[in-house]
Amino acid sequence: MQRSCPLPISHLNVTSRLGLLEVILVDYDVVAASNINRQVLYCSLDVGRRKIDAAVEGLQRDNITSKVTPVFCDAVKEWGRVVELARKATVVFNCIDYGEYFDYAVCSLCVQLSLPYVAASSYGHTAIAECYPMLGRPKQGPCWGCNNTPANKHILQKLVPSLILDYKEIQFLPKDTYMPTNSDVGSSILPCSLGAMLATGCWLNTLHGYSLPQWTTADYATFNISSYTVQSNTDCIICRNAPRYSKQTLEAYFGTSMVRLSPVEGEAVPYSDGCITDPVTDALTEVSRQRLWPLAHLGEEYAHCYVPAIPAADMSLQPQETAKLPNELHKPLLKTENGTVSAIRSGGRSSLLVTQDTIYRLKGCGNYLDADGFHYPYPGFPLKPVEGKEDGGVEVKGCCFKHTAITEQFMSEHVGMVLGVEGMVVGNRPRGMWKYSLPQEPLPKIEKWCGLFETLGERRLASHLLVGLELLLPLMFPDLVSSHDKVLTLFPHARTSYVEGVRSVQPTWSAWLSRDREQLLVDLCNVRLQEARPSQCATPHTTHLTPSLLGEWCRASYAIRESLPLKEEESRGCGSLMAALYWELGWEVGVVKRLMEESGINWGYFIDHNPFEPHCNCHPNNYIVLPPVSNITIPSTHLFPHLVPPIPLPHTLSHSFFPTPFLSHTSPLPPHTSSQGEGKLLAPVDFDLAFRGERFFSPYTGQGDTELFHSWVHTEYEEMGRTLGGDQSNTGVQTATTLSQETTALVWGFRDTMVKGYSCSYNKGQNLHPLPDHLKVAMRALVTMALVLTANHTS
Repeated sequence: MQRSCPLPISHLNVTSRLGLLEVILVDYDVVAASNINRQVLYCSLDVGRRKIDAAVEGLQRDNITSKVTPVFCDAVKEWGRVVELARKATVVFNCIDYGEYFDYAVCSLCVQLSLPYVAASSYGHTAIAECYPMLGRPKQGPCWGCNNTPANKHILQKLVPSLILDYKEIQFLPKDTYMPTNSDVGSSILPCSLGAMLATGCWLNTLHGYSLPQWTTADYATFNISSYTVQSNTDCIICRNAPRYSKQTLEAYFGTSMVRLSPVEGEAVPYSDGCITDPVTDALTEVSRQRLWPLAHLGEEYAHCYVPAIPAADMSLQPQETAKLPNELHKPLLKTENGTVSAIRSGGRSSLLVTQDTIYRLKGCGNYLDADGFHYPYPGFPLKPVEGKEDGGVEVKGCCFKHTAITEQFMSEHVGMVLGVEGMVVGNRPRGMWKYSLPQEPLPKIEKWCGLFETLGERRLASHLLVGLELLLPLMFPDLVSSHDKVLTLFPHARTSYVEGVRSVQPTWSAWLSRDREQLLVDLCNVRLQEARPSQCATPHTTHLTPSLLGEWCRASYAIRESLPLKEEESRGCGSLMAALYWELGWEVGVVKRLMEESGINWGYFIDHNPFEPHCNCHPNNYIVLPPVSNITIPSTHLFPHLVPPIPLPHTLSHSFFPTPFLSHTSPLPPHTSSQGEGKLLAPVDFDLAFRGERFFSPYTGQGDTELFHSWVHTEYEEMGRTLGGDQSNTGVQTATTLSQETTALVWGFRDTMVKGYSCSYNKGQNLHPLPDHLKVAMRALVTMALVLTANHTS
């Protein structure tokens, strides 16, 4: 149900009777006698009154249930007020007769805030309705500006989406010199009401998934109705300057929780080719080995302090004088209570800084807000006990360290080059580092650093996507008992047992640990499961959805409904859409692990200070889910753009906070136009503890040890399979839902399928279940629905 919409009076009579929760009415006019013949909310007694006051009274007489919020303001002189109202809205109806430049400004506002743009007008006997629902989704449909290009380019440059939110007034807009009047062309209640109903009807139809022409006219004299589909215009200034992600994509794929950042003292170090070198020398190896012990050489208060001890020789940092950071990253930022900069929360120590065309990951910008919601004292670098240490050992949290920050910059780019061989991408592209200089920081001799990256996503494979898919099972398989019983028969007897007379299935991770794993794991792509078309409306399973993402849910549900039920020939290769998705997820994870292992890369499995708990970065939550953006090039010399086909669905209903954009940064690196990453769902991240075999030394002997290195690398493969199978012991985060008796067999059956896909691609097997291209849109929609269900889960 619609939350609110800034709306002209001519449409209020129609929209307020649709059950909308709130309508925000913006107008700066008074009732004239000439209005009475076509605006039904007034009578002759209202002449001279403010239109918004008379309109609200008229609606109250009719006992309309929608909340109507009247706002009497001049939209041109008080544009800043219009912007704030639009931030609360989910659709904008524009019928203010000021001129095409004003319409252009409203369109730009809608694009920046990802709001549908709807307009209606009349001319003589003709009613005109316009509806552009895809705004804010680059290259997913035209905007009003694609069909209307005012002549003054200088003015248009001032109205681009990246600037439109900042204006307090827009009096620099020229008003049209000729505005047709009632006496010129004639008008009556017929075309005005018809236009209002057509425009509102077009908007409502897009909410239900129907694709309609953007321009519709109806002549009540001839009863002729015609429609026109507006084509996207590559020269449209608005579309060319649209945000990279819609705010709904930000919420679903990056997060909903916000933090505040403040500029602090420190040094900014840009990343560029050649700024990090990796010679293996005895001196660099010894520096790294010293971290296996407390930092007592720094002073008495450091005698029980530890930092991560990567078992590999350090790399050398040699900043390049010509390298530059984007303007947004020139000054170090740190989480604070009342900071001036807004960002999206990412775990405990990180945040995501959103700009017009890039999202920057700030990894290590303070634990002022811990992942559990606990507020640490400023500056947010708390000391926490080192598990397994009886000497009272502590470690600093909330930041990176110089050696881990340097490692992650270098290894992120190196892994990206390795994965590009098979079209995969890394989730973070290195951009630089900050070194903090804070007078209040604890243990100041331990340098606190922050890694800076262009990031492609935030929602994680384990705690968001897999948990969300399991929450979707009752919606995709409403006859759970029948589906459960069918899948249960597929498991070998060695995987099942009887508890109180009920046959149950051992979890996937238990089968993975068995020597007979290949015989114990099942593949649901080999059995046809009847999936239902998920409801586009709220159900008992979706009542906890984030309200601002209901539109995202509706559109994704519609895309899936278009593909289900699968035809007989479609289901032969994949069984069901859900099974195909699980297989694809496992396949992509296996490709990444194989390529890294073949290149002699350990993701971060080793033992340093706690002999009972190894570090392990090779787990599902170190995969981000790539959002469905259009073909947008990420400039790079080595890494490749993330190109994922979008879901061609109508525009969202939702609203969320969208940070004020910074000035766009133009990278000095040339654009790379390769299509690598196209169609992929996942990208690995977090290489701060990664190392290559030629730099490795045994923490036990201090010498190179090929056997130990390969043993630890293979252990990563085993650990990933175990956690994909639902075990949570090495991630510390939720990777599986609480199972009901009706979903147990389905959950472990789909987990089995994912693990088999993982094993198959890791071992260079043939992809047994490639999804047909025409079903990939539905698969992406299934991913979106899962992430909507877990939108409030933290990373």
